[in-house]
Amino acid sequence: MLDAAWEGSPGAVAIRDDIAERMKGSWERFAVVVIDPELEAWVWQDSPHLAQVLKCPPDFRAILERSGHWPANTLKPPDPKAALDHLRRRYRVKAFNADFGKLAAKISVRHCQDAAFNYLCDHLRAWFPANAVTSEHS
Repeated sequence: MLDAAWEGSPGAVAIRDDIAERMKGSWERFAVVVIDPELEAWVWQDSPHLAQVLKCPPDFRAILERSGHWPANTLKPPDPKAALDHLRRRYRVKAFNADFGKLAAKISVRHCQDAAFNYLCDHLRAWFPANAVTSEHS
């Protein structure tokens, strides 16, 4: 799993195809997850918990819209990291990587529309079906 946004990136599809080609013959089952543009995209959703973690007002989306970081009628900011950095600077929030774990425990991913995230979830469900029973529990 890696981001598609980095200097000199050939794009998500090229990254995924290149890594998948290199993995063939080494592993039977694998999934190459390329987050486009970057991991911070998975944070953005309408949730009061997000505002708590970011230590900003609940209308953070409107704040980002006014600053040009989140255009109206889009699901996510086009540059999720820049949007996050804008709020961190504006509300003087220090690095909060540990808070992402707290956020993950509070928000639902059930309605996530991010293609890379759903690709990952589909593979995890296929590899680890909910109804599978291990031999030690039988």
